[in-house]
Amino acid sequence: MAHAFFLSNNPNEMIRVFEKYPNVTIDLDPGGEMFDGFRERYDDWYKIFRDYSDRIFYATDATISGGIEYVSSLAQKVYRFLKTDDVFEVPRNHTAHGIKLEQDYLNNILYNNSKRNMGEKPKKINRSALKKYINTYLPLMPASKNKEMMGEYYRRCLL
Repeated sequence: MAHAFFLSNNPNEMIRVFEKYPNVTIDLDPGGEMFDGFRERYDDWYKIFRDYSDRIFYATDATISGGIEYVSSLAQKVYRFLKTDDVFEVPRNHTAHGIKLEQDYLNNILYNNSKRNMGEKPKKINRSALKKYINTYLPLMPASKNKEMMGEYYRRCLL
């Protein structure tokens, strides 16, 4: 579930979901408000990040259309949040307070979970399925840099 299932303000509900659904995982796509919730309920979230480190993914859903610097900045903020106990600004006037996870928990979130769930090597792209998907959804996308990039990818790589 992306963005920690938007439960950063409700750690008890996150625990309930984890306990009720043993296959649920979350990722840390960095919405600024997510960091506020983690900061405001620091002790609860610190425990969750340790107890469920095998079900949390390091991630960002930022698109390259924002620029590589933007994507890199978001990824670095999530990493800093996990690795340090720094207090720092995140996008849109929000503040993060890092949780400084011990290395074993950090390794789960940064590496082990992805390797366990997705494997060591990327899987081959099913080109016909991707073509069908893009043909279906590209016309529905509003005009944007992302739509232009997707159309260009389609023309360059799939035709």
